[in-house]
Amino acid sequence: MSVSAALLTPEQLCRQLAAGDQATLQLLFKTFYNDLYKFTWKFVRNQEVAEELTQDIFIYLWENRETLQINSAVKAYLYTMARNRAFNYLKSRVARMSVVSDEVPETYAALSQTPEEELSQQELEKLVSEGIEQLPEKCRIVFNLSRQEGLSYQQIADELQISPKTVEAHMSTALKKLRTFLKTVWADAVLVLLYMFIS
Repeated sequence: MSVSAALLTPEQLCRQLAAGDQATLQLLFKTFYNDLYKFTWKFVRNQEVAEELTQDIFIYLWENRETLQINSAVKAYLYTMARNRAFNYLKSRVARMSVVSDEVPETYAALSQTPEEELSQQELEKLVSEGIEQLPEKCRIVFNLSRQEGLSYQQIADELQISPKTVEAHMSTALKKLRTFLKTVWADAVLVLLYMFIS
């Protein structure tokens, strides 16, 4: 295949996968797997889980190749899938914790709400986006490069021409401010616990 996976348009990817082109899937895996794994790991903080969630992305693409629809850039689509899987894993983890531990008694009640009352993933993402927009500029840039682009602290330091220690300090400040913002706008234990996991 002459075009690289990073340059595939959504239409090309869907068409080639629908045609059963395994080479496209393999190239997609080779191009994006490592970065998606690192991105997922930053949320779940577990190598085995991050590997499983990342592999599941490519399994999903192949199993649903005949009906697959992608309405954004391929890279953005893959990162959204990774983030969604990490979110769902963390939510299920909080639910399990509420059953076996007395340390999070409010969590079970929060998860027992009706669908209309629960904090949906879309609502959470909207709240997080609002919180990110309120961060100091340097903190916001560093946070986005780390959490949305999947860059390491060293890569961010190189791109912004600052030290890794400074990157770490900006991330620490960003996470603290985000937690404060999220607790202010939504008090559910689920929300707070989910974002404790990405610190």
